[in-house]
Amino acid sequence: MSNTYQPVLISHQAALQIVTSVIAEGSRRGLRLVATVVDPSLQVVAFCRADGANPLNAGSSRRAAKTACADDRPSGWMSDHDAIVLALAAGNEETNMRGGLPIRFDGVLVGGLGVGGAAPDDNEAVARAALSSVDADDPMSVA
Repeated sequence: MSNTYQPVLISHQAALQIVTSVIAEGSRRGLRLVATVVDPSLQVVAFCRADGANPLNAGSSRRAAKTACADDRPSGWMSDHDAIVLALAAGNEETNMRGGLPIRFDGVLVGGLGVGGAAPDDNEAVARAALSSVDADDPMSVA
């Protein structure tokens, strides 16, 4: 038994590229989005809010990133009951809103991405495009 372990984390360069990609893709679609990338300890590595984006979406993107990373699956999977119970149990740090995706490279979870500011389908589509821009694993194939 080992008394230590070596975590694998997303680099700040990749995290910055992802949030920049979210803002650019959102702009192409006429959306003003907010993006957050967290590492496996659920700490923010990168954050960006498009000019004119609703500042309240900062919290929803952060919670979506944390949810996707902590649960190691895309956000939005919970039943209505689970969504309330888990949000309360996690100090309102979990969300059932779609737009959060786990970030994996070669099958290894390195973080989570949360996108907020648009309809759930748009948030998720932009998040998938952003992860594709850094050659991350398809988050839907291992969910």
